Amino acid sequence: MARKAQGAEHPTLFDAPAAPAQAAPAKKPRAPKAKAADAPLLMLMDGHAMVYRAWFAMADAQPLTIRATGEDVRGVYTFTNTFFKMLADLKPTHVAIVFDPPGPTFRHEAYAEYKANRAPTPPALSQNVVRVKQVMTAFGVPVLETPGYEADDVLGAVAKLAAEAGVDTIIATGDTDTLQLVAPRVRVLLTTGYGNTKIYDEEAVRERYGGLEPDQQRDVKALTGDTSDNIRGVPGIGVKTAIKLIDQFGSVEDLLRRVDEVTPPRIQGLVRDHAETVRQAKELVTIATDAPNDFVMDDARFGGFERESVLAVFSELEFSSLVPRIPTGPDDLASAAHQAPAPGSAAATDVQVIDTPAALESLVKRLSAARTVVFEAEASTPRAMEASLVGLAFAVEPGHAYYVPVGHAALELGGGGQLPAETVMDALGPVLRDDKVAKAGHNLNFSMTLLANHGIRPTSVRVGFDSMIAAHLVGEKALGLKPLAFNRLNVELTPLSGLVGTGRKQTAFDVVPIADAAAYAGANADIALRLMTDLEANIERDGLTAFNRDHAMPLVPVLVQMQVHGIAIDTGVLAELDEELTVRIEEEERAAYEAVAHDFAISSPAQVGELLFKELKLPAGRRTQTGYSTDASILEGLREAHPVVGHVLNYRELSKLKSTYTDTLPLEVNPRTHRIHT
Repeated sequence: MARKAQGAEHPTLFDAPAAPAQAAPAKKPRAPKAKAADAPLLMLMDGHAMVYRAWFAMADAQPLTIRATGEDVRGVYTFTNTFFKMLADLKPTHVAIVFDPPGPTFRHEAYAEYKANRAPTPPALSQNVVRVKQVMTAFGVPVLETPGYEADDVLGAVAKLAAEAGVDTIIATGDTDTLQLVAPRVRVLLTTGYGNTKIYDEEAVRERYGGLEPDQQRDVKALTGDTSDNIRGVPGIGVKTAIKLIDQFGSVEDLLRRVDEVTPPRIQGLVRDHAETVRQAKELVTIATDAPNDFVMDDARFGGFERESVLAVFSELEFSSLVPRIPTGPDDLASAAHQAPAPGSAAATDVQVIDTPAALESLVKRLSAARTVVFEAEASTPRAMEASLVGLAFAVEPGHAYYVPVGHAALELGGGGQLPAETVMDALGPVLRDDKVAKAGHNLNFSMTLLANHGIRPTSVRVGFDSMIAAHLVGEKALGLKPLAFNRLNVELTPLSGLVGTGRKQTAFDVVPIADAAAYAGANADIALRLMTDLEANIERDGLTAFNRDHAMPLVPVLVQMQVHGIAIDTGVLAELDEELTVRIEEEERAAYEAVAHDFAISSPAQVGELLFKELKLPAGRRTQTGYSTDASILEGLREAHPVVGHVLNYRELSKLKSTYTDTLPLEVNPRTHRIHT
C-alpha cells in the first residue's frame, strides 16, 4: 500500500517547515524549554471525531441557532464546552487540532470499499466543523490537515515527533483506533457513549485488551474487522477470540505463518481461508505515524491568543454564556472549568457617584425632566425580600449613568462616602412614583421588590419597558443582561462574580468598594438603556408594541405586588402533616419488603428495575442508559401484576409530598414577614 515518500520536506518539530527542494537535512528536534516543575504537555485533538460526537450528543436537543441567521451551532457549542473542560483538567502547555481532509486517502486507494458504508455527512454538521476551525484559529490553536491522510495518521505522526523531543502528549478522541498509539510518552483521552471519558496509558490498554500491548490492538482489529470503517475481518472471530490468538502468536503475521498450530480446527480454518483479508485489514487499521504535516511546537504553545479575536467569534456565534470561561492566559486554564470571573471589556460608561446632598438634588431634577428613566437596584444578597438596599443606578442617556450608594458596609475599602438610605429614598421616592416618568430596566421584578422594602409600593411605579421581557417577546433564548449585551450589542459586561467572587470566597455586594460597585451598576443601567432602544425596534417590527405597552408592562407591578405580599402558611399544621407522612412512608417501605421477602433500595430506580424485571420477571418497558425505566407510567400498568408495585408507587408519591411541601415550605418562610414569597 503505497504512501507519499518521506524526506527533507517534513519539518522538524520546533522549527518552521523547511523548503521542499534544497532544504538542509532535518535536524534532531529540539526539546522545548520548560521549567522542571512545569513539564510541557501537548494536547492533540481529533477534530472530526470530537465535533461528530458533540453534534450527535445534542441530536435530540432543541437546535441551538444563531438568532440572525438560523444557523444550527449546537455541535460547536458542545465542542467548545468540552475544549474548556479539557484545558481545565489537563492544563496543557501546547494544543493542536487535526481534521480529516476532504477527498480520498491512501486507504481508499488500497481498498475501494473503505468507509463505503457511511452515510453522507449532514451539511449542518459540516458547517459545524468549519465553525470549530474558526473557534480554534481564534484561540491560536494550529489546525492541521494533510491531503491523503486521515486525522489519526497526523495525530500519530505528531505524537511520535513530540515523544522523540521529550514532550508528553495526550490525544483527545472518540476513536479507539488511536489506542495503538499509546506509549510511554503518549496517552489517549477516549470519550465513549453518554460523555464518559477515560485516559488510557499503557497499563489501561493492557487491561482493556487482555494483557496485550497497545500496538497489538491493530492485530486484534485485523482479525475482528471494523464495521464503522467497513473493514472486513474473519467471520466468526470476535474480540475475545482475537485477543486469545494474538496473545498466543504475538501478531497476525506470526499467526498466519504458524496457522497450523491454531486450535480448534474451526478457528484454524477460518484464519486460513481469510488470510489475505487479515493482511489487508492490518494495513488499513495501522496508523501511519510517518504522515507528512507542518506542525511546529512553538506555534502550538497555548495562551498567546488575542481575547478580542475570541470575543468576535463568540459574538457571531452568540456564545455569551461561554465568555466568562475564556482563559486570560496560559496560567489561567483552571477558569475554563466553570463560569469564573473574567475581566470585562465593558461599555464606555461615564458613571457619576451621588454622595452629597447637592449631587442628589441635581440628580432628582435630571430624572424628573426625563421621559424614561432606566434604573437598577443593587442588593446585599440575591434574595430580594431578605436583602438590604446597597445602591441605585440610573441612566437617561447612552454612555452616562449615576450611582447612589446607600448601604455599603466598608467604606474604607473603596474610599468615598454615602448618603443615608432614608435621605435618598425621601428624595427619589417622588420621582419613582411619578406617573409622567416611565421606569425601565432589566428584570425590574427584582429591583422593584427591593424598593418595596423601602416604601416604594410596586403598583405606584409606572413601568414602561423591561428588556428581559422584551427579549423573551422577540425570541431571545438567553435573557440575562450579560448575554443580551454580548449577543445584541457586542459588549462584554463584568459579571457579578467579578466583584463578589464565587464559592466559599464569595462576599456580599455591600462590601464591594463604592468605586467598583458604581462602575458595575452604572454600566448595567447604561446597557439596559441601550438594549431598550435596540429591542423596541424589534418589538415594533414583530407587531408587539401594543401588547408590550398595554398588557405585559402593566402586569409587572401587579405581579411584584403579589410577590411582595406573599402567602401565609400554618407551619404547625405542616409539622403535623410531616409526621403523618413519615409514618405512612415507613409503612409502605416495610410492606414493599414483605411483598418480596427481602430488603432492597426502594429509592433507587435501578434496583427497583432489577427487582421487577429481572427477579420477578414482570413485563419490562423501555430501557434507559442506566437500566430499565421505572417511571410512574410504566409502574401504573403493572400495579395489578404484583403487590410490591403498588407499595413502590405509594412510597414515591408520599415521599414526593414530604420533600416538596412539608420538608421544604417551612424553610421558605421569610423570617421578617413570616410569609412565603416567590
